[in-house]
Amino acid sequence: MLDFSGYYNFINTLFCASLCSYKSERKKFEISYWKIFYCSINFILVPTLYIDDQKFLKTGVIITSGNLTLMVLLFQSFCQHAISTVLLLYKLLSVKDEVTYRNQYLKFEESFNESLHKRLIVPPSKRDYRTTLHFVNSVILFIFQLISLFIVMLQVVRDPSRGVLFILGYILNYFQVIASGNSFLDGVIQYKFMISCINETLLHNLNIIKFEVNSKSKPHCMITSCSISDNINKLQEFNSKIHFLFFELVNYESSTMIIVFCHKFLEIIIPFFYQFIIRYVYVEEYHNAPEFYVFALGYTLCNIISIVLYIVACEMIQQEMATTGKILHEFPIHKVDDRLKESISQFSIQILQEKRPISLCGMFNVDNTLLYSMISSMTSYLILLIQFQLQGIGL
Repeated sequence: MLDFSGYYNFINTLFCASLCSYKSERKKFEISYWKIFYCSINFILVPTLYIDDQKFLKTGVIITSGNLTLMVLLFQSFCQHAISTVLLLYKLLSVKDEVTYRNQYLKFEESFNESLHKRLIVPPSKRDYRTTLHFVNSVILFIFQLISLFIVMLQVVRDPSRGVLFILGYILNYFQVIASGNSFLDGVIQYKFMISCINETLLHNLNIIKFEVNSKSKPHCMITSCSISDNINKLQEFNSKIHFLFFELVNYESSTMIIVFCHKFLEIIIPFFYQFIIRYVYVEEYHNAPEFYVFALGYTLCNIISIVLYIVACEMIQQEMATTGKILHEFPIHKVDDRLKESISQFSIQILQEKRPISLCGMFNVDNTLLYSMISSMTSYLILLIQFQLQGIGL
């Protein structure tokens, strides 16, 4: 089974996004007090350094386009510190919920892997390149964003040696949010893989029962139907547990993902505004360096891709959940015994009862409509900023 938890656990620890540790001797997650201490130090430092960062931005950053750009820059810094502070506080307050969820998932994962090993559950027949692509992109995006952010910040500070601490602090705040988003993405991918296995097993049973009905005797079909009925009941239990744990993940990460989407919203609009200022309003030779354009636009593009990944991953798992019901409806229930018919009926009812959208604190659903809404809102705010700049408002 695909498992990227080791990689994400290291990143989450480094950027204060995970406050628990796996104890191999006890085979469970426990609260890590040194991680809590590390997170608490960061929680204290972030607002403490905010005033110094504001002073540095007013004198240590190259500003050529007037007060509006400086106001936007200061607002971006304020939002970055506020988002990081709220995120760290939420992690500290919800550490017990994190441990409870991780232990529930760990226990279920062991049971699921055991069923995979015994071939009670069939893995997908075709390699899931989309899952691998999600992981590879998450790693590549993470590294590229780290490099591009550092290069862009070095380009815009007047004295790089004086601005190193500011740059490192900004990177720490920035990647605390990125790490939290990647953790959620990893969880969605894992559950999507599990549901794909259930669907593949259902398809395998469907092909067997269709073959038995068409070519075997009725007594033989009866025996096969009983065996498949037991298997479907087991799959129903797994499916119910997957739905429960997945929406536990959604509930636990809802506040975090709201913070992540707000952060992405700002980190797309404001860099695009800076690019417009540099390219078309106040063009300086210093800012025309090719590496500045490449990494500045690449940095923004990474944020766009991240949003698309979160939304596409949620769309994929919802489609996989819907596929389960479609496969069940293909079973020839009029030609099988009552026991198998009852198992299929109960499974179908369970799917209908547990079907619900991926909602973040009831504020919005993570689906394609969110992507359209964000594009519309970003475009509107970007146009307003550009109009203010061209008309001299705030200068």
